[in-house]
Amino acid sequence: MFSVITAFITAMSLSLVGINIGINIPQISKKHVNKRISTGMSFVLMIILSVFIVAVVMMQFIIGSMHLSIFAHFSILVGSLTLFGLIIYFTMMKRCVEKYEQGLKITIVD
Repeated sequence: MFSVITAFITAMSLSLVGINIGINIPQISKKHVNKRISTGMSFVLMIILSVFIVAVVMMQFIIGSMHLSIFAHFSILVGSLTLFGLIIYFTMMKRCVEKYEQGLKITIVD
């Protein structure tokens, strides 16, 4: 149950990070309209996801050193991930809405 909740929180919060990165400099190919050209963005997303995973592992070590019961351990972990995920979610949602309201400047490549 805890892993499902944690996976959902991670997916919801980090998906908006990807959307925010994608709308900053949108590039579209003339030949393949449905193909976006932003190979550097996938590298940035990989680094962000790696940092998030390292943060979760570090939290596991810190909470694990408290010698709590397994239920308390995972409750604290899911609670802190929920708080962190909500902060990311609402911050990125605000930035995405502002960017869409300003309008996107799409660059056509090829």
